[in-house]
Amino acid sequence: MMDLLGLVVGRGIFENSNMLSKVENISGGDVQSLRSSYLAPPVSEVADVPLYLSIERPLHYSSRDLSLRGRILGSPVGTVAIDSILEVLIRSLDVNPKCPGHPSSINVFNIKPSLWAGDEYYKPIGGSFNSYISVKDNTSWALFLAGQTAGYDGKIVLGCVDCAGETSEHGSPLIGYI
Repeated sequence: MMDLLGLVVGRGIFENSNMLSKVENISGGDVQSLRSSYLAPPVSEVADVPLYLSIERPLHYSSRDLSLRGRILGSPVGTVAIDSILEVLIRSLDVNPKCPGHPSSINVFNIKPSLWAGDEYYKPIGGSFNSYISVKDNTSWALFLAGQTAGYDGKIVLGCVDCAGETSEHGSPLIGYI
């Protein structure tokens, strides 16, 4: 299968060996905008690639279960269960809705959605910093990532990123919807 990041960006070759991307052979363009992940305060931005969601039944067994299948440029990037999405939504609503204010912002690994979806088995999470996947106002990405992060204590950030990070385990993914 063609490397998804190479397909989406089309101007560089990415290596994801240590959660930070290397950009090689770039001809023009802004290098900063091509970085796939970096440690910094959360950056709220729109998803870097569009995601199409379809409602499907599991392919490998006959069941009445329904799931959401994500596709980028027509290629499937994953399937998520509806109950996993609901689990993350409920967990996300437990975050304090009234932020008391914070002296400084937490540092997170800012990750582009294309990096998250680029490999079905490798997900850039863990360590002492939360992962932050910004999908500003993109409901398709938010629901898809909610299902994919359910097993990692993922949360959709519906308000303050710091409050969501404080109530999460270290290394848990935070989905930046707002």
